[in-house]
Amino acid sequence: AVVVVQDDTGVPVDAAVVAGYFQQSFSETIAESDPTGVDGSTTIVTSTTLKGSVSVGFCVTSITHSTLNEWTGEVCASE
Repeated sequence: AVVVVQDDTGVPVDAAVVAGYFQQSFSETIAESDPTGVDGSTTIVTSTTLKGSVSVGFCVTSITHSTLNEWTGEVCASE
């Protein structure tokens, strides 16, 4: 899953850390992503391998960065 973090004005946030979980065909919690890059994105990879037809969803449950206000909630997307 690729997660992009932006501030409230749409500017990418560098060095943010994302937590969340995979859902649908996968069931795995990610406690801490690699930090986002200058483009605000980080790629989160499941450690599970499945064969055949799979559905993938990822839900963000927290974003941590020193310049952002505390964010709580859940944002999910799937493919």
